[in-house]
Amino acid sequence: MLAMTAPLLSLICLIVGMAHQIKVILEKGNSDELSLPRIILAVVSGIVWIFYGLEINNQWMVALNIAGIFMNAVLILVIWHLRKNHQSL
Repeated sequence: MLAMTAPLLSLICLIVGMAHQIKVILEKGNSDELSLPRIILAVVSGIVWIFYGLEINNQWMVALNIAGIFMNAVLILVIWHLRKNHQSL
């Protein structure tokens, strides 16, 4: 049971932390301070870690990185949406 605590807390912190960041960005209506290439690099890194997790049969590593990729993909969509709307003004 204790072995599951750290990965589960990491997963919760990842989701809550990223969801809060996305909420703040949407409330501000501005994503100019965010680096889109850095976020894309995080997605690529997550994909590599998923393959590594599969190789060593570590389901938590795979789950954490899938969640991270999903949250970063949502962040990319939010940035794209805000910047697209900002440019059309």
